[in-house]
Amino acid sequence: MRTLTDPIPEAEFSLGLTNFSAVCQEQSAALGLDAGDLTAIADAAESLASDLNAVAAARAALQAAISAKDARKASARALVSRYSQRFRADQEVPDELLVRLMLSPHRSAPTNLAPTIPTDLTASADGDGAIRLRWSRGENHEATIFVIESRGDPADAWVILGATTRRTFHTTSPPGRYVAYRISAQRRGVSSLPSTPVVLWDAVGASSLADAA
Repeated sequence: MRTLTDPIPEAEFSLGLTNFSAVCQEQSAALGLDAGDLTAIADAAESLASDLNAVAAARAALQAAISAKDARKASARALVSRYSQRFRADQEVPDELLVRLMLSPHRSAPTNLAPTIPTDLTASADGDGAIRLRWSRGENHEATIFVIESRGDPADAWVILGATTRRTFHTTSPPGRYVAYRISAQRRGVSSLPSTPVVLWDAVGASSLADAA
């Protein structure tokens, strides 16, 4: 059994204190209480009960005020959103005025900038025909796809050899036989112009690299 001297919840304590006061009034002689004692006990019980009721009412009023505030805020946000759409849809309203209203500026038309031409393409090969292509991505970001093309004769059409998002590509070709490579960048369906080609094992069997014709 919990007692009034235990750390019990305040509402429970208040009810216990009211009972404490009533018993003290009833058994004042047995408890040796005089009129002053009884008055002090009764005042304490009544005052605490009154204060708890006032707190409960204040909490209810606060919750009601918070709910009213939240509803008003939601209504105000909806109003601002409505006018924001209206103002931003009107191209005659300058961005500077929208900023003063603490609204986002007009949406600019999305630009689909073409990727830039890869540069500094080089090719190196070992005696077994393993070839390593390397290039600079330039201004192209990491999501850009690089398309590798090759041809086995200066008169042949270029054919796609592969694609990668890296700056290197490994392939093979018979050693000593003419082969040329070029790279183009591709992003969102838009392609750059091809890079300057490189030739490995030109028509006379040279082992150094040269620009393709």
